[in-house]
Amino acid sequence: MHIAPFLQYTSRHCLAAALVAAGLVGCSTDKTDAAAPESEPAVVAESVAVAEVDTVTVRPDEINHVILSNGKLHARQSAELRFDNPGTVSKVFVRNGSRVRKGDPVASLDTYTLEARMRQCREALSRASLDMQDVIIGQGYDPSGEIPAAVTALARTRSGYDAAEAALDLCRKEIEAATLRAPFDGLVANLTLRPHSATPATDPACLLINDSGMEVDFKVLEGELAMIASGNTVDVAPVSGAPAASGKVVEINPLVDAGGQVAVKAVIDGARDGFLDGMNARVTLRVGLGRGLAVPKSAVVTRNGREVVFTLGPGNRAIWNYVTTGVENNTSVVIDDGLEPGACVIVSGNATLAHESPVTLRSGL
Repeated sequence: MHIAPFLQYTSRHCLAAALVAAGLVGCSTDKTDAAAPESEPAVVAESVAVAEVDTVTVRPDEINHVILSNGKLHARQSAELRFDNPGTVSKVFVRNGSRVRKGDPVASLDTYTLEARMRQCREALSRASLDMQDVIIGQGYDPSGEIPAAVTALARTRSGYDAAEAALDLCRKEIEAATLRAPFDGLVANLTLRPHSATPATDPACLLINDSGMEVDFKVLEGELAMIASGNTVDVAPVSGAPAASGKVVEINPLVDAGGQVAVKAVIDGARDGFLDGMNARVTLRVGLGRGLAVPKSAVVTRNGREVVFTLGPGNRAIWNYVTTGVENNTSVVIDDGLEPGACVIVSGNATLAHESPVTLRSGL
């Protein structure tokens, strides 16, 4: 698990500091007379080699704790399409990757046998209708007149009219089911059908994926769980290089796995081109920690067992500042005490600096 920077810093030189001869001074801390540590000389001899350094000016800003994870994309809606009855494939209307609308045909079966059975069912229903009229007449009623419900029920049963009508309805449904249709808008995947071949015995004909709504499953360390809540914003970037999209955490599984991780699910906003079901993605989750003053980690060095940050002081000299650090990530650390906003902090070339060491700013930064 990696952590991204808390905030962006505007890197600049404090260019005026380079014009010492003109009496100008670059950005500096408010503690230009900061006391030198007892083990260091107050002023370094001019013969000491001048270190080249880079600086940044730090100011209070929103601080984010950033969690990076690897995730897997999934469609929120998908379905395996199958024919209700076995048969021979007559036509295939789509290919893998085809986009279909709800109700569009995907494939159809040969219906010759079904149509023949349909004709038989219609004939059987016609005969049953005539037999029903005979029963009604036999009961002393005119088939075209008003007939008691009990007589009608008797006639339908004796003539077999109800059974013939049910058989015809079944034939209609079987013919309708012989054309496989999309139950919702989506993309066709895993299509296995071929014209003139039999329908698959066990496998589905295809998979239909609704890519208008995607979600991503990812994991976080159990130590980061307290920072995460439903509604947190995530950025999702497919490894394919497709443009990243934002989303929100909707589900946190209340279980820690054997690897000390917790499963999290986020829903991606809207339809996204290039997002495919099963695709790997990088997930970035940002948790706001409020405002604070942070510096690059390279700015913090250790002296006498304590943390020190050098700032650029008058005359292009490094000023030693004891600091108290707070939360950090892989590139930045929050300074809780020891620096003032607007300080011109030295972020490179500080490994061997002493208090009031002369420095020179790198050019071209």
